[in-house]
Amino acid sequence: MSEKNFGYLWPLKIDHGTVACREGGQAVITAPDSTTYALNNQARKAGYPDIEPIRVSGNSGEKVSLGSLLSRTMKLCRPIR
Repeated sequence: MSEKNFGYLWPLKIDHGTVACREGGQAVITAPDSTTYALNNQARKAGYPDIEPIRVSGNSGEKVSLGSLLSRTMKLCRPIR
């Protein structure tokens, strides 16, 4: 996934990363420096580092939502029929 895919909705300081769904519904993103970050609670509980240090803040000062990125990543968790 990349900033190009999301435009202003891209929530991270990195411009791209590789998303994956790991066992147990663990949504993660791997940054260009090879660090894999948790996108959801299941991944945090499994020991992946929190995504907060690489999240961006919007004009209001609040963090940009991970919703769109997480939603696309979770589609990888669904079994193919």
